[in-house]
Amino acid sequence: MKKRTVTLAVILIIFLAVFLLTGKQSQLSGGMNNVKQKDLTARQANEYSKYDADLSGFLPAENYTVLDFLVEKTELLQEENNITIYKSVSLEKILPMCSEITEICKINSQFYISFTATDSNYITLTFDEQGMISKDVYSPDTDTYVMVHRDYAYMIKDFRY
Repeated sequence: MKKRTVTLAVILIIFLAVFLLTGKQSQLSGGMNNVKQKDLTARQANEYSKYDADLSGFLPAENYTVLDFLVEKTELLQEENNITIYKSVSLEKILPMCSEITEICKINSQFYISFTATDSNYITLTFDEQGMISKDVYSPDTDTYVMVHRDYAYMIKDFRY
């Protein structure tokens, strides 16, 4: 009887181990959302430069950064803790593909501009004192998310579904 109990316990442990390992493998290869991330080449990432802010009017100077340049084109709405919310005064002029600005905020030392583009994509540009850190592009027509960062770029198809 004792031998049979030990054998059943070993079989249960083996089934549990196989189940857990199989579950982890499916999560690593896409999981429940079936996410497929693909790195973009520099050329592919450059296709999204049409959403970049035109910073050609920015002239760096001592104690004058990209953040200062951007903040000059806004009006302060609310400031609480390390979050500052702005409204645009003239930011649209430096966003060639902008249809409507949906949010402008500064969190700690990063400045975010979110807008709907003229092609119906949703864009968020993130800046620090040196310039643009990243660009997030979501296309609802194709359910595709693209992240173009200073150091890397990738795409996720079927982002929401």
